[in-house]
This record gives sequence, structure tokens and C-alpha cells, in this order.
Amino acid sequence: MAARLGIHPQTARYRLRQIRELWGDTIDEPDQRFEMLLVLRAQRVRGDPAPATC
Repeated sequence: MAARLGIHPQTARYRLRQIRELWGDTIDEPDQRFEMLLVLRAQRVRGDPAPATC
């Protein structure tokens, strides 16, 4: 995954840890994951800017 994203493997692990802290087990549920993917793709198609990060 890290190679495909063009980032260091430790960076990928760190980001996945952050996602899991934010959404917990929701990312392990196929239906919830599918809905999140649809929203993200729709935002990209619409040209919505990425949400601000802290």
C-alpha cells in the first residue's frame, strides 16, 4: 500500500492508526467502508476540496 501511495511504510501505518482512532471498528464493516468510499469518490468527482487537517 505504501509503495502504491508513494509514501514510506511507517507513514502508511501511522495514517491507518489515525483512521482507526477516528472511526474505530467502522472501517472493518464492509457496508460502512463502501459508503465512505462512495462519499470520497463523489467529492473528488465534484471537485470538492479535501478537508482541512490539523
